[in-house]
Order: sequence, then C-alpha cells, then structure tokens
Amino acid sequence: LNLLSPNDNVDDTLDFRKQNEKRLNVSERDIQYKVGRALWLQVNKVFFLTEQMRNKDPVFMAMQSRLRIGQCNNEDYELLCKRVVSPENDIKSLHEPPWNSAAILVFRNEIRTNINNYCVFDETKKYNHLPLVIVAHDRVRNHEIDSDDLRRFLLSIPDNKTEGLPGYLSIVINMPVLITHNIATELHISNGSIGRLVRIVTDDDQNFQNNHNFSHPKFPTNT
Repeated sequence: LNLLSPNDNVDDTLDFRKQNEKRLNVSERDIQYKVGRALWLQVNKVFFLTEQMRNKDPVFMAMQSRLRIGQCNNEDYELLCKRVVSPENDIKSLHEPPWNSAAILVFRNEIRTNINNYCVFDETKKYNHLPLVIVAHDRVRNHEIDSDDLRRFLLSIPDNKTEGLPGYLSIVINMPVLITHNIATELHISNGSIGRLVRIVTDDDQNFQNNHNFSHPKFPTNT
C-alpha cells in the first residue's frame, strides 16, 4: 500500500495522521504503513558487511561473496555439489573427514534426531562414557500425568511441534554443541557458534532414577 508521495517526509506524515484521526475510512494500519515508509525513505546509506567471523575457508568465503551478488561460476557450483549427499557423493563414514566434523542439514526432523543420537552414542564409545538421555517431565494443566500411555505419547511428539523441546534429549560429556541463540555475543556465544558440553549440573532435589521405568528401543540398554 503506497500512501506516500516521493516528496513526503516524516513531518508531513505526522501532520497527515493528525488530519485523519477523525476520518473513519483511514485505518490505523494504513497510518502505520505511511509512517513506516516515511521512515524508510530517510535511509540514505547502505553498509555491506564483508568480514566473516566464523568461516575461515578462503575458497568457500570467495564463493559466498560471489553468491551474495549473483555472480557464481561453474567452480562455485561444483563446490556446492560436493556438500550435497547423493548416490554420487555418499557418506562413506561419519568417522572420517570431512563428515566427522561437518554440520549436516536434512529436510526432516526425524532424520536430524536420528543422526544426533547416532553421533552422541558414537561419542560415548570414543570416550568410554555412559550415554545419558534427559526425559522431558510433561504436565497437563500443571498436573502430573498418571497415564503411562499418555506420557509416552507426549514424549513421542516431534520437537517441531513442541517449540523445539524434544521428549528425549541424548547427551554425553565432551560432545559438540551448536548454539542457536545469541546468548552472550561479547563472549562469542552466539548463533552458529560451536561449543562442547563439559559438565552437567542438576538440581539437588532432582532424581535421575525417577524416570517412570524409562526405556526406548532407539537407545542402548545401558542408557
């Protein structure tokens, strides 16, 4: 919706709002659109961020720079194809480079969860740690759940329907962790950063054994 002429400014916009407060045919949203566009027209400088803080691969950085302005070449296309899992470029082993340190993107949450579980249990073998699975403690209207069937059903709901909170979270000490929120940017703990789980801290009154006879076929028996 374009309610602003090229010669309008912020003062004209505010005056327009006062003049039309009594007009029923102009909605509040129309006025907000007009104010927003007036502010946008005040922008007269554009800054391009060219320094990458996370990526250190010069070849990949050069490809990203060309991709930003739509000037990729055949070499860039071939480079991206090498990152796609396909029959022609299959994963031979997650124990070998580059796959043992690569971030894997998939289309389905179930596949992502299975890959995460596989990597966690692989870490337990590598460092001789016991695998640990954190089970969600669900409540219904702030009441405990008495039905085991209902509890198992809630735990089975995929995390894309539970605001990113999984029913089962498998972890192990020293596992790599991807940060997905800006927690402390001054400490470089920001979205996209990679860290490691070094310690697990629990409440004093938390009982790890209170798991309602937890068992699941996808997890090892010693979990």
